Amino acid sequence: MSPFDWLNQWFRLQEQPYLALGVGVALLLVASELVVLILGRLEDKNFGVVHLGTLFTPLCTGFPNLMLGMFGQTRLQGDLVIHLNIGNNLANTTLVTGTIMALAGPLLVTVAKGSSKKARRARADFHLALLSFWLGAVLLFECVRDGVVTREDGLKLVGLYFGYQLLMWMRRGTPPKKKRLPLSVGLSLLLLLVLCALLISFSVDAISLGMESMGALIPGASLGMVLGLLTVLPESFLLLRLARKQGSLGLTGLVGDCLVSIPLVVGVSSLIAPITTAPIHHWRDAAARPFLSLAGTMFCFTLLSFRQKQVPRKVGLLFCGLYAMVWWLSS
Repeated sequence: MSPFDWLNQWFRLQEQPYLALGVGVALLLVASELVVLILGRLEDKNFGVVHLGTLFTPLCTGFPNLMLGMFGQTRLQGDLVIHLNIGNNLANTTLVTGTIMALAGPLLVTVAKGSSKKARRARADFHLALLSFWLGAVLLFECVRDGVVTREDGLKLVGLYFGYQLLMWMRRGTPPKKKRLPLSVGLSLLLLLVLCALLISFSVDAISLGMESMGALIPGASLGMVLGLLTVLPESFLLLRLARKQGSLGLTGLVGDCLVSIPLVVGVSSLIAPITTAPIHHWRDAAARPFLSLAGTMFCFTLLSFRQKQVPRKVGLLFCGLYAMVWWLSS
């Protein structure tokens, strides 16, 4: 039984949907603020923006997805775990990106400007993250074509994720002694990150319960899209907070969160139990539609990431419109 289920039994949150929704949003804001503080502390210790965005931030914001993939088979029957994580990445590359640009714009989206060695290295790291982002989606598509994601497929997906993280860790190199993270400080920050992850997981459960109890879910929408939308709420709060503070959109955090969903979460879930899904024989098959939508949104997101100048708010509205179109096609 999860902590949320335990509290739900004691306080009957299911009978108080507005309270559940309020508690969930409040905890989400608190956890997001804590993550911002922790990331700032780590950045002082030679962790670049790409390392922070693709490793530490996603481990917090992607925690609900990871827990669902590992322990939520009863909630994610059939291939729902695949559609949940596709929905997560669709929302990240369109709705989250667009909303932040519309609310906090105009924003810079480039990872690093200038010709310094540090800036060039950051851009190269981000391009590696984008490449892994695409490889994960392509690998998942190849895995589902025969109608089942086996444990062997799961091993490939998880291997891709950890291979990328290992490469990024090696590229970080050895920091100067004065910038090394003391063991005690590192353990403290790690415990805080775990706390943030638990708070975020709890908040998503509370928000989900509140919405379901109030009947706020959009009728006819794909359940995977709905769950995917809920699990990007932490990313949205955190990146909006950072965007207002820094005047730039943290694309690395978005890519990192997508990498947690695909390939990591789907891979871990299929290692626990193979996932049966509809086979794909032709690109016109209905089962191929989510992957085509994801490819389209990833392409637009990739084009955006190469823009050097500030992005106006209207571009954010276009990305939100793209998400609305994808949602309509999936319903």
